[in-house]
Amino acid sequence: MTQRFHQAVERPKVGNGIKKDLVYAVGIVNETVEKVLFVYGDCYSANKDTYVRVSNMIRSGIISIEGVEFAETSELGRVNKVDPLGITYLRMRGMWHIETPYKLFKDQLIELDALDKRIISIMKKTKFDELITDELRQSLEKNNTIKTCRLRDPNNPAILFDSIIIHSNT
Repeated sequence: MTQRFHQAVERPKVGNGIKKDLVYAVGIVNETVEKVLFVYGDCYSANKDTYVRVSNMIRSGIISIEGVEFAETSELGRVNKVDPLGITYLRMRGMWHIETPYKLFKDQLIELDALDKRIISIMKKTKFDELITDELRQSLEKNNTIKTCRLRDPNNPAILFDSIIIHSNT
């Protein structure tokens, strides 16, 4: 697992110690940009511990193999002297992939094509309330569709949280 992924999931401290939000930006491009989706990370990916636990289990399993020389690494593992001459080594890297948010949020975005909305933002309602002022809310409501819905918590899908989805043409 890369350090960058750990830091992104962890909402790292930046600059003066203030935690910054991670926002995934995913687009649909066919000749031109057709749609762009912005999703706050805490609506989309689990906490760092989820990924670290799996990585550590894999690493422990690899290390327990007998008759193989292992080397310390920040990756999942490294096996030295794989061949009879002892000149080949195997690096094992964590390559994490995540489903597109369009697939994860398909039920909430079903009206997207019908509305011909080009820009979509998804965030927890608490984040929306933290960011929004009355003036900004009025401006958003004039030119956009703002929808409240309940999404599954990435850390426990049995728990639902309130979220805001903003659909915009501009």
